[in-house]
Amino acid sequence: MKKLSLLGIALVMLLASGCATEEFVKKQTDPLADRLTNLESKIGGMETKLDQIPAADKAMLEKTGDMAQKAQNSADAADASAKKAEASAKDAENSAKESQLNAQKCTKMFELEQKK
Repeated sequence: MKKLSLLGIALVMLLASGCATEEFVKKQTDPLADRLTNLESKIGGMETKLDQIPAADKAMLEKTGDMAQKAQNSADAADASAKKAEASAKDAENSAKESQLNAQKCTKMFELEQKK
């Protein structure tokens, strides 16, 4: 009988202490839920930043491409101007040679007129 009563008391204590109340469970899980919410918001912020990086890179690449095109256009314009300047220099050189020849002709003509 003693064994049976001890077994009964042990069984009652086990059942009474083994049940967790709703309030106890809530107290235990609320800090974890708060931490999870905080981590989820941080992850959401990081995902947003990661999504923005490719857009920023794309914008930077487009801007770089535009700048490269402008540089190429400027280089082409400078090349065209250099070619024009070279052509003008050759024209000026040819005119100078022609003027020198004309001056020599005039000098010879003057000398011939002086001899007469």
